Amino acid sequence: MEVSGQSIDQDWQEPTNLSNSGSTQKPAIVIGASGTIHTLWQDEYAGFVYRNFKEEWSQSYNLDLVFYGYDYKLVADGTGWVYAFWINESNNGLYATGVREGDMTNRSNWISAMLLANAVVAFDVSVDSTNQIHLVFARARETEDLPSGIYYQRSPVGISGWDRTINLYQSKYYRDLIPPLGLTGPDIVFNSDGVHVDVETALIDGNINVYAGWENQSLKRLFYTQSQTSGQTWSTVEEISAPSNELIYVTPIKLRTIGNETKLLQIWELSEPGGNCNLFYRTSQDNGLEWTSSQSLENVFGKCPDKLSWYPLANGEFIFVHNQAQVVSFTAWNGTNWSIPQAQESLSQFYDPMTLNQINLSAFNYAVIDDKIHLIGLDEAESKDIWYTNKQIGDRTNWYLGSGGWSPIQSIHLENEPSDTLFGFRGRNNLFHFVYVAVKPDDPGKSALQMVTHDPNNSPLAVVIDDKIPGTANQLAGTTNFVKERLALLWRGGEFGQIYYDWSFLNQADNPVGWSKSDLIQSLPTGLSPALFTASDGITYALISVPYNDERGLYISQSQNGGENWSDPELIITPQEISNLCPLIDQPNLAVDQGNVVHILLTCSTFTGGSGPLSLYYLNNSNETWSTPQLVSDTSPTWNQILVDQNNRIHRLWKVYDGQSGLWHSYSNDSGQTWSSPANFALFELEAGPVTAILDNDNHLHVFQTVNQNEKTDQISYYFWDDEKWINRDNLLLNQASEGIAAALAAGIDRSGSIVLGLMNQSNVTASSQIIMAAYPLNLAQMDEEGSAPVEPINNSETVSSTPSEDVIASLEPIQATETPVINTEKTDGISTSLSLVAGIGIAALFVIVFFAFIKFSNR
Repeated sequence: MEVSGQSIDQDWQEPTNLSNSGSTQKPAIVIGASGTIHTLWQDEYAGFVYRNFKEEWSQSYNLDLVFYGYDYKLVADGTGWVYAFWINESNNGLYATGVREGDMTNRSNWISAMLLANAVVAFDVSVDSTNQIHLVFARARETEDLPSGIYYQRSPVGISGWDRTINLYQSKYYRDLIPPLGLTGPDIVFNSDGVHVDVETALIDGNINVYAGWENQSLKRLFYTQSQTSGQTWSTVEEISAPSNELIYVTPIKLRTIGNETKLLQIWELSEPGGNCNLFYRTSQDNGLEWTSSQSLENVFGKCPDKLSWYPLANGEFIFVHNQAQVVSFTAWNGTNWSIPQAQESLSQFYDPMTLNQINLSAFNYAVIDDKIHLIGLDEAESKDIWYTNKQIGDRTNWYLGSGGWSPIQSIHLENEPSDTLFGFRGRNNLFHFVYVAVKPDDPGKSALQMVTHDPNNSPLAVVIDDKIPGTANQLAGTTNFVKERLALLWRGGEFGQIYYDWSFLNQADNPVGWSKSDLIQSLPTGLSPALFTASDGITYALISVPYNDERGLYISQSQNGGENWSDPELIITPQEISNLCPLIDQPNLAVDQGNVVHILLTCSTFTGGSGPLSLYYLNNSNETWSTPQLVSDTSPTWNQILVDQNNRIHRLWKVYDGQSGLWHSYSNDSGQTWSSPANFALFELEAGPVTAILDNDNHLHVFQTVNQNEKTDQISYYFWDDEKWINRDNLLLNQASEGIAAALAAGIDRSGSIVLGLMNQSNVTASSQIIMAAYPLNLAQMDEEGSAPVEPINNSETVSSTPSEDVIASLEPIQATETPVINTEKTDGISTSLSLVAGIGIAALFVIVFFAFIKFSNR
């Protein structure tokens, strides 16, 4: 009698109860050369039970097989044979048996068990495409001719013709995994969890390549070697993972190698006491000669799965089947990118039609053929029966899309303190890069200029541009100059917070040799919050705030050659000219419109140690002189940005904090003479971190806001301006990818017209920083070599996922143009005044003057 369960959806075939008996365990499944599905499980009363499926399920056959009670592995070759391998736990012998797949129903047709090795504590076996069997095992007994260690054997034909045994690695530490000879007792058992070995094969350039990996938990190390001669000769053993000061409690385990003709992938686990465990991986495009740096897979798999299996698919992809507890998920890898895990929720929603009890599957095993996955599992709920189901693995295009339209997240760990700024730009190599400065942990007096490349077809790559930057570098600003084909940078560093500059040609920006030597802007004693902008004519403008002493104020400088040389900075305005309650100028930002008018947003802020940002002002030089500063906001502006689109519309964006964070926007169609009413388009009750905004090639605004919860950044909110209203687009859900609080955020448009987003944070897991990257396709025309693109309208009905609530997103209605108000520089409404604030400012300024005088005197 066949019993089928009720299906909730049509993804999985209605499950079939194969045993109808209860009292079962250890199900196995293998597909033979004929395409027949073979299943085997242990029955507490009948020994092994076997069934197969051709066009329909066969009857059940009870088999008295010698490996009953042991953990076993079934494999099939291409000649019609099925083999079983197991370790006899009573004597630690590694055994094998086999049978033609057409003769599996009769115990007498099975080959007598063959002893392959003694004192074995772990093994793995693989059958290659030429039907050779490759075996790797860990031996835990030490003798003169066979030391404890890792061994390899090959059988060219079946299990009867094994070649000589090859010792790949020796270690006496393995001896602890089994009791010494002669020592017995109920508490004396071998430790099967003390070592894991792996062997895989791949056909590359007509040769069978064999890959072997293993661990030595006593030394906290992983090892790997390969053979390009079908196991006859082997490469030098390579150490993959070793202990470090940052990972002192972590043990690397369970190395696995997956390969095809184009790429190798290695995956392993980093395990900590208490059960914390994460997967890491690396890849190679030249059959293991060079490898990428190791990367975390926590954003893909979360914590280490209970079981991880993988299978090749017809198009060259690999599908990974993994489960946490009883939740099964599929994840695809196309040789470059990881897909989003696809949880198979319907597997937990089947019911036994005989009892109406829910089926609670576990002890999963799988087989894949013709892109169909076959699953066998044990119902641990009521029936204790063995159930079978299958599912066709269909189109996987959507698997590679993240939150809404976001690509799968990429991340890279960096051994340095996180930077407070991150600059993203499109290089001439068709890739998008993020550059930042960071303090060197091994040399606190120096900083490093570094770059991470986002490549949708490869793992992220980190490059050190300059590791001898003086002082604690921070507040990085950058601009790309497509007229001069250059990238220009400014940052704050040195002994006294001076402003440094550097530049590179765009086609050499990812090569340290392509950069000039960083230098000081000599005429300024110190600086704060530098800002950069390149106008359409190729002139690059810089804003620098000088916070202290007689030079206090906002300065502007120009470069005619893409940042190689800078003019002497000219004073634009002092804090006193803005307001008598403006201690210093901070967070300046600028944009230059098509008429070469410079538009500036700046913040009035307290000195260090005070309450921080006070108010936001705007000014421009439309009349060839600088306008009177115009008050934009008097409510703690924590971020601002000003942008000019291709229609010469000026956009002002800012964030304020007044018990909760709010994002605001206004725009001008007449070069800053009049402005639309400010619109509050987003409110955040949760803690909101860094913000960034960009314009795409269709003049649309994109704003990204990090949101923190439970001591980490778990989401980046995405807002889109379609020239009439703000729309909340697909937020980027970071889930387990984020390991800490965001320190910096940057974005830009790559050559394909996609937004590339980069987030830097401090890891809560390791003593390092982390850059997380993802892309969002906009369906824009691909950019040409000058960085422009034909303007094509975006179909919002296809790209917008939801419409925000009216109390959060405000539409901007056309308003009557008004003259720009004149701001009274003596007193500004909306900024609270008090004698204590004025006194505090004076005392702080006096302290700064005395401090710098003391330093200058001490250096004589």
